[in-house]
Amino acid sequence: MLNLNKFNQHPIQLVRKIISKIPESNVELIFEKYIDGEKDNTIKRSKEIIVNFKQLTESWLDETLNNLEYNEELGFTSKIKVNKSYKYIPLIDFKTKPEKFNELKLCLEAIRLNNIYIYMSGSSYHGYLPDLLEKNKLDKFYAKILLLGSSDTIGSIVDLRWLGHSLNRGKSVLRWSNNRKTQLPELISIINQKD
Repeated sequence: MLNLNKFNQHPIQLVRKIISKIPESNVELIFEKYIDGEKDNTIKRSKEIIVNFKQLTESWLDETLNNLEYNEELGFTSKIKVNKSYKYIPLIDFKTKPEKFNELKLCLEAIRLNNIYIYMSGSSYHGYLPDLLEKNKLDKFYAKILLLGSSDTIGSIVDLRWLGHSLNRGKSVLRWSNNRKTQLPELISIINQKD
């Protein structure tokens, strides 16, 4: 018998919630199986996996994670195919260490980054905004973060190199597995500041 409770606080729950609001029935999610570079965190090898939204279940995720090769990870990409066009879920890779969570939270509140789901990924945090954006709006969102990155506050919490790679690749990728890392991503906070 499978124990799928380990996915109760996993990003799969938020992504399913976001996608379930799309009225179109033909929605495909794009994942990557990849191997990280040991020292520089660049992706050394990757393979794209297309998954129909109806197949995106805890059982699918459990089976996929169990079938990863040694050192291989599964990454969720921000790029979602809706019929014949693409939408994007804004993702952020934070470089903040676990013991600095309160600083991360204060910084996000200070720049008014609202309604962001924060996941502990083991050695840092991942952020998901529950929106679907057009590519140009996603690029503007990331450009805003890059411009804010020159400040000590943002530059100290956001992995700006990851952000640059995301802009260069045309999509963002955040890890959903824990083959090489210590834990599965787990929801720890929702920052929902009101004006």
